[in-house]
Amino acid sequence: MADRHKNTISKLLGSPSGTLTVCCFYEPFIVVGNYLEEIAGRTGAENSIIVTLIEVLNIIAHIGCGWVADQPEVSVWLSTTLLL
Repeated sequence: MADRHKNTISKLLGSPSGTLTVCCFYEPFIVVGNYLEEIAGRTGAENSIIVTLIEVLNIIAHIGCGWVADQPEVSVWLSTTLLL
């Protein structure tokens, strides 16, 4: 019974921290586009392609991480520690 409650608590703590982490991952896409335009001298079309590729890789990584997190033998704490 104690293990069941421990697992529930760990998931409840993992959810808000995961949400905050995801929010922090989306903001750099805006910064990267502005950086490439101002510093690297790239055009808007080139920025769009680069940012789109980064976004697609991010979506694929989110799907992969979600699949791993859904596996019953995966520990929330261990996966968070390893992935950070």
